[in-house]
Amino acid sequence: MKQIRWEFPKNIEEAVGLINENRAVLHGGGVHLSGKRIKDETTFVSLDKLQLNYVKRENGSIKIGSMTDFQTVSEQLNNVMPAHILAKSLGQAATTPLRNRITIGGSLGLAPNWSDLIGPLIALNAEVKLEGAVSGIHHVADYILQKELNTNTLITEVIIPSVNFESWYYREGIIKNDHPVFTITLLTKQRNKHVEDLVVVLTGHTQRFLRLNSIEEKLKGQDINQIEFDNVVKGLDVKFPSVRGMSSDYIRHLAEVQIERGLTELLKS
Repeated sequence: MKQIRWEFPKNIEEAVGLINENRAVLHGGGVHLSGKRIKDETTFVSLDKLQLNYVKRENGSIKIGSMTDFQTVSEQLNNVMPAHILAKSLGQAATTPLRNRITIGGSLGLAPNWSDLIGPLIALNAEVKLEGAVSGIHHVADYILQKELNTNTLITEVIIPSVNFESWYYREGIIKNDHPVFTITLLTKQRNKHVEDLVVVLTGHTQRFLRLNSIEEKLKGQDINQIEFDNVVKGLDVKFPSVRGMSSDYIRHLAEVQIERGLTELLKS
């Protein structure tokens, strides 16, 4: 194994310069390195000195520094906007020790299929601020899907609208702290017992993430007391990989059941 060199940039410009080195690995919480067999990587770039650890409200948005850990985001959002969807999702992720280490930027940069971060960010139409080969503010959905946005770039901030939604979050797992097989994010606004707005996002399937527009359109404008929830979700057109002894069809059935349950709880409560 080659000799490993650590770099500790004091500002974003210096960090971006180091990112361009071949095989330079960004280090925030360091969780992704646990158990990883280091082979050809020779340079690790610590982001600890970049002052990117914060949660603040500014100009109608909530801005989260990329070095902020899951536990801090969950706690501070609960103080600012109780029952915020990100507070719910991140508060359930992994274990307490890991929530104290996993950073927003690191989790979004890797964007694993089992992430508890991605569904809520897509539902909130969140944006990400980048520096590096591509700089500027981009939608999180574009960042995940477009390779050029996540190559030789540094996430400095995640930006979400400071808007109040009623919300519901679900993660399907074998045990509480396990990686979820899929996640469901529901956001809704209601007025006079009618569905004014609805967002449904599903992750864990072969498309990375999916906003279920057909369900949203069926329910928008509907009288909540007249909705037959068991007819809304059936026939979900999405493919899941077969995992943990469960077939794709069975996982899809579980997702349909949980989406129906979440809609019922959220809209009938």
